[in-house]
Amino acid sequence: MNIVFVSNESYAPQLAASMCSVLYNNRSEEILDIYVISTGLAVKSIKSLNSLCSSYGRKLTVLDLNDISKRLDSESSAFSQKFDISIMGRFFLCELLPGDTDKVLYLDCDTITTASLHNLYDEIPDNDFIMAAVMEPTIYKTTKQMLKLNPDAPYFNSGVLLIDMNRWRDENGDQKMAAYFSEVAEASVFADQDVLNRILEKRVKFLSPKYNFSTNYYYFKRKYLTDISPSYSIVSEEEFEESKRSPVIIHYAGDEKPWIKGNHNPYKSEYEKYIGMTDWKDTPEQKGKEGFMLMYHAMNVATSVCPPVRKLISGIYEKKLYKK
Repeated sequence: MNIVFVSNESYAPQLAASMCSVLYNNRSEEILDIYVISTGLAVKSIKSLNSLCSSYGRKLTVLDLNDISKRLDSESSAFSQKFDISIMGRFFLCELLPGDTDKVLYLDCDTITTASLHNLYDEIPDNDFIMAAVMEPTIYKTTKQMLKLNPDAPYFNSGVLLIDMNRWRDENGDQKMAAYFSEVAEASVFADQDVLNRILEKRVKFLSPKYNFSTNYYYFKRKYLTDISPSYSIVSEEEFEESKRSPVIIHYAGDEKPWIKGNHNPYKSEYEKYIGMTDWKDTPEQKGKEGFMLMYHAMNVATSVCPPVRKLISGIYEKKLYKK
């Protein structure tokens, strides 16, 4: 099993927690190799991460991508004003990973694994698929219009990606991503996620939401999600509720992060459990957003009681994003 992360120093605590959760819950795996594409990790952090992997008898390989901003086209500057450009490290998997790597599971640093990943890693059986991912039903219509996707087409979240590296290399995936991003960088809000959805349309196998359960969806009802995105109907009510109760991979997407002071994330305890097993266990919560956290939680609670409230707020946020 090959696991890949991308991180800079600012996300080192979250990387450590996520990595620890993978190591702890996959101790029975015969082979488990961890790769970290570093876009600015400090030497001290790398030493601590190496020690963490060694404590589980696993190997860590750090791949240097500190010059990422120089590697991308000038158009990337438009995107870097919105988000941390280090998340674009997935553009370089073919170049950086060993040439004999046949399959990888990419995980965002803001994920926590709660159970074995063995069954997930056995996915992608069909030759038509290059990747496997989890659908994101609440994507903005403006995003699909910008990408020239069918309004009813499924859109996946790129926080958890199971990638067939042989097929990805055969189709020059990295080059396709970089080329397409240069066309949409100025308008793109979700960077490589947008790019992957465009160039891999109909080439992605959709997984159960339990393998990438966004904590925001804790507050949503399935019916409302299927109303927003009819393609989400492939996820049954039973499957959705089970994923909510027992997610295999928790994704702290959205603003209610468990490491921000004042947050009310319903899955906060899982993050605290695993960061507590690392050298970052004493990292203080980030301060300064307590008021925003309270309002954000109020919005989440309102979502569970009156979903149109969330739709209204999301519509306002969408207009703001695409005006930039």
